[in-house]
Amino acid sequence: MSAATTSDAVGALQSRIVGNWDLKSFALTVNSHMIHPMGDQPKGIHIFTTSGHMSANILNPGQPAYASPNPFAAADEEYAESGRRFMAWAGKWSVTPLGKGDGSEAGVLAYEIHVVNFPNQLGRTQERKVWMEDEGSVLVITSLDDHGPFMEYRWTRLS
Repeated sequence: MSAATTSDAVGALQSRIVGNWDLKSFALTVNSHMIHPMGDQPKGIHIFTTSGHMSANILNPGQPAYASPNPFAAADEEYAESGRRFMAWAGKWSVTPLGKGDGSEAGVLAYEIHVVNFPNQLGRTQERKVWMEDEGSVLVITSLDDHGPFMEYRWTRLS
């Protein structure tokens, strides 16, 4: 695949990613064992804008309501449970060629993290492999390499 063709494919992929996505599944594979850290039916939304901004929010549903109607008056245990059941990140995004030259439309999705509920990631750039399935109705985002747990998110386009 020529450089121009690769660039065109990445540009097409990036423009197809723009929009709003509903989380269908999130799984981690650790030592050949698959787990669902946000439960079997996670809720989530991922937004990609044409200006290169993004936001992702994922919830493991089922947490009981706080005892207080004031969220700033929750007990430490309630806050801790919320932290285990919710993940969010926002910032800038871009797509570059995967570099394998295999002719696929897969690319490298880079997240420049500006806001996150996991402080270790703040200010960092995360790279993921990204591609579309089912004629663009499914967005698949996975780990880029085999270092650490293998992550896979599957999103469907919101209308």
